[in-house]
Amino acid sequence: MKMNRSSYFINSVKKALSFGVFFFLLASVSFGMTRSEVYQAADSLGVIPALADPCLLEYDGKFYLYGTSDKAQEGFKVYMSTDLIRWSGAVGARNGYALHKEDAFGDRSFWAPQVFWYRNKFYMAYAANESIS
Repeated sequence: MKMNRSSYFINSVKKALSFGVFFFLLASVSFGMTRSEVYQAADSLGVIPALADPCLLEYDGKFYLYGTSDKAQEGFKVYMSTDLIRWSGAVGARNGYALHKEDAFGDRSFWAPQVFWYRNKFYMAYAANESIS
């Protein structure tokens, strides 16, 4: 597929902005911000933090992304997109969390969420407290 000049320009700007945000966050760590502060800055900029064990769910024309992050001691945040390019950061009902430790099994070591739709309900399987939940 051949790109026209305006598409090429827009894609170049998006890449430059992404790199700019990445280097801002990297510099923030270098200048003494804690890891938690960097993740809060990423959330406020609509940047998805590094997520291990990602789970991507498509529902009703929107994409939802879950994963293990440095916030794994609290639960799982969820991010939303309509085009897999632009993301709304931390859109869960409880301060961005789709699952918070106060509302579910486990109080530590949350990792590897898997979200699925079955019989008109959403379900999440995950590990916490070294157990499958």
